[in-house]
Amino acid sequence: MIRNLLRVALISTCSFGATFPSHAQDIPPLEDLLTTYDEGATPARVLAVYRASRLENEAGHSLVQRALKDPDAAVRARAFREWIRLHQERILPSLSDQLHSSPPRVRRQFYVSAAEFVGDSAIPYLLEGLLDSSVGVRNAAIRHLHRLSGGMDFGFDASVAPDTDQKAVNQWRTWWDENKNLKPWQRWISATRDSRSANRARAVRQLSRAPVRAAVPALLQRLEDSSPRVRDQAVRVLRDLTLTRQRFDADATLKLREEGVQRWRTWWSLHAGNTVRSWMETALQSDSAKERGRAALSLGRGGDPSVIPSLLPLLEDSSSRVRERSHQALIQLTGRDHQYDPDAAPEERQESLAQWNAWWKRLQNRSPREWWHDAIRTGTPKERARAVHRLADSDARESVPWIVEALRDPSGGVRESAYYALQELLGQDFAFDPDAPARERERSIQNVLRRWSRQQ
Repeated sequence: MIRNLLRVALISTCSFGATFPSHAQDIPPLEDLLTTYDEGATPARVLAVYRASRLENEAGHSLVQRALKDPDAAVRARAFREWIRLHQERILPSLSDQLHSSPPRVRRQFYVSAAEFVGDSAIPYLLEGLLDSSVGVRNAAIRHLHRLSGGMDFGFDASVAPDTDQKAVNQWRTWWDENKNLKPWQRWISATRDSRSANRARAVRQLSRAPVRAAVPALLQRLEDSSPRVRDQAVRVLRDLTLTRQRFDADATLKLREEGVQRWRTWWSLHAGNTVRSWMETALQSDSAKERGRAALSLGRGGDPSVIPSLLPLLEDSSSRVRERSHQALIQLTGRDHQYDPDAAPEERQESLAQWNAWWKRLQNRSPREWWHDAIRTGTPKERARAVHRLADSDARESVPWIVEALRDPSGGVRESAYYALQELLGQDFAFDPDAPARERERSIQNVLRRWSRQQ
């Protein structure tokens, strides 16, 4: 995951006219960056601004601030992006004041970066972007409004001059005035009552990410929606959230639909007081292999290690589908796989089952971070690489020594995973070639350790 994020970041930087390195390098001294900025061609100057923003000192950031007024649009756009990344919401008002004198490329970057780095706080600025004179800027503003609002649409057409499409802009403003003090999931619930069926359908889809106790009553109401599309979406999300499959056909006659709605309401009246986990653990005992498999996956996504004793017996389930999904859930929770094959014959699965049970007996009273440390010591190459990523994703800087040690792993794949994980966790570039000779790798590792010690 970390490697993919880095690739996306590098690709996005290339769109500003600079070719950013595909392999991390040490950031040059500030003096060199200043020289490049003052004397280099546009791609090199853009890269200098990017690198200066990564320096952990005011001098580096002052170069970025200087570039905010650069006459070159590509350089200024990069500076806007990095300045918003560094200062978040508090810098938006002052940058917004500069937009009237900025070219379209810079204005577009302002709206894109604001949406990316500050989320909902960017919405008032995006609403202003709908009135921009540039079609490209208006397109960027409406695209990110769609994303942040959960898919709301009031028929805004970015290709039409803004002064001829005031109705859609006013509808967007009214929507924000009514919803700006709500949490995202509360906005989605509100949108399920929108007059446009397309907006209701999108809002219903978003409720799959809302708290279950708040989402289910709103979804039950949408089972009676006038739009078949909304009704169908509502029952799909209900099934995903509750792991139950009460009979309901969105295209059936009104009488049959009413019977289906009643079944759902009866179920909810009986289970509303229970936790989602209790529904899932009940579903593990279901006669339906599909429901058992869904429940196992949901428990894995929940991230609660205490469900592991409920999942381990499912590795011996009669259904290979349930065995596979239970194993996926266990991998998601623990990072280990113990080379278990859900499709193997029962006698061939016994060794892996014994390893799973022995592992749990040994580490059940330890924290997940300690499980990942254990995987780096004792796991297979795939498990070691997975553990490195889990440690980086946990943002636990005390795990840096463990990831540094993984740079010495005999597996090149594990060394590469550790390299990207450290770069993400430390927020710094450093030179390391996972495929270099051992002596050269060790010199790079010592350099990383020196940097790390200076940060302590």
